[in-house]
Amino acid sequence: MSHIEGLTPGQKFVDYAFGKGALILTPGGRRLDCKRISPYFLDSRLFYTDESVDDYLSYTCTSAINVRFGNEVDVVFGSARLSGAIAMKLLHLTRRNIGCANIKDCDGLANKRVVIVDDIVTDDASLHKAVKTILAKGGNPIGCVIVFDRQERGYDPVNKVDIPLSPVQSFKQMYKIPIIAAAKLSDLVFLLEMVKNKAYDLGVTTSLNMVRAYRQEYGEIDLIQRGYR
Repeated sequence: MSHIEGLTPGQKFVDYAFGKGALILTPGGRRLDCKRISPYFLDSRLFYTDESVDDYLSYTCTSAINVRFGNEVDVVFGSARLSGAIAMKLLHLTRRNIGCANIKDCDGLANKRVVIVDDIVTDDASLHKAVKTILAKGGNPIGCVIVFDRQERGYDPVNKVDIPLSPVQSFKQMYKIPIIAAAKLSDLVFLLEMVKNKAYDLGVTTSLNMVRAYRQEYGEIDLIQRGYR
């Protein structure tokens, strides 16, 4: 999409997702499960085949884990394909035997330091389930890595109201466990701004304005308070 030099790993991943067709700008809006109309959509299914995971996706997540947790990781916990691909890359990086586990196959976690991996956290139900499973098996969940952080407030489907904190913020607050995102909404906004400034494009400008407006309305409180546009 951009061919701009000097991008951060998160911005590079957003650029890659655009090129793959997994990250889509939707000027007409896309209705989410929480009934919000989002001007963008990340279709994480396009990073997977029946048997494998996109190499750049697993590389980006692996790099995030290695930078933040280094040799502290014993097991990667998540979907079988994603956790397996990341564990294999960590093995090559660290020369340590890194295990992988998932909800259905999670024996052998006792006394192990575990990092959870997930795609997009639209609510924190899957992360809660992962932490409870790891703790029940005697493991030590030391952190999470997610593919994309939408950086927007949560939604209570029972009472049909917005929640002040995002799912990521709520999870951090409850478990005191760090969550690292391979890419964030702020990376998407930055990339759109760079493309707009490099070569004025009415479509990009329209999408950028819509994403900014969406973030202003639903963005996590810290993001708005820090003055992001």
